[in-house]
Amino acid sequence: MSSLYGMAEFDLKGFNEKRLEAGLGDVILYIGGNLMVGRHEHKEVEEKFKKLGFDRVYPPDADLEAAIKDLKEDLKARGRM
Repeated sequence: MSSLYGMAEFDLKGFNEKRLEAGLGDVILYIGGNLMVGRHEHKEVEEKFKKLGFDRVYPPDADLEAAIKDLKEDLKARGRM
């Protein structure tokens, strides 16, 4: 998932609960971009979205190659590669 306008926190209220209710708890969730309105340290943003059920949280200037590497590692850790 990605957000460009900073309202991801509000857009995703209840998302994780619905995901779990649907039996999709094993789906790896990544999110990145301008996730919150205003200026925030990435650590704060990361903590907030991990509490919402995301496995990885990336800043707006994230390196896509690093994200792909993370995905491969996460898939291997879950026995899917």
